[in-house]
Amino acid sequence: GFACQQCSNKNSYGDNCKSECGCVNGECNNGPDGNGECYCQPPYTGPRCDQVSAACKNCSAYSHCKGVVENAVCQCLPGFHKTGDRCSGICSAKQCDVNADCSWLGGRLFQCQCKAGYKGDGRMCVPINPCDEDNGGCPRNSTVCVYTSPGKSRCDCMHGWEGSNLSSGCTLRNVCNDTTCHPNARCETGLDGYPRCLCNAQQIGDG
Repeated sequence: GFACQQCSNKNSYGDNCKSECGCVNGECNNGPDGNGECYCQPPYTGPRCDQVSAACKNCSAYSHCKGVVENAVCQCLPGFHKTGDRCSGICSAKQCDVNADCSWLGGRLFQCQCKAGYKGDGRMCVPINPCDEDNGGCPRNSTVCVYTSPGKSRCDCMHGWEGSNLSSGCTLRNVCNDTTCHPNARCETGLDGYPRCLCNAQQIGDG
């Protein structure tokens, strides 16, 4: 699940969250995939964020101070990018499923909504198969539902059935002709779409 991608201790990182960050005034690149780097809260800088840099006193929100004291610069935090003089959140596969629309709400908050034709919580979206519910709206006694793409399907006539308005159902196609059955038998189209030969009254046989 998503929770397994984080460490219970925010200062832990690496395999099995066994390593611990040494950030004093900053945020640790934590989690199983983290490397323990410190993202210093302005105006602090340095490997452990314990040095003050005048160059970082005016950093914008969602940024960190990076570099040696004299030459430190303001950079947007991971997951953010520069837009003018501000840092804005970046929607990525880490926030939402590839089949979801992502909106940045501020900070590290993102809203994920599955796109049309998909369902889920936005962080995981799966295709909707209309055929899974009520046969996709296709009449069950004469049509079959065919999945075509996420959220879309069509109705096809069953074998031996035909029709132009499939949402209303199909009718049996007449497959009988003069030579289908014996002259003393009558032909009927079965529900399976195949002809059946029935002997006339007072007659016996297979038709």
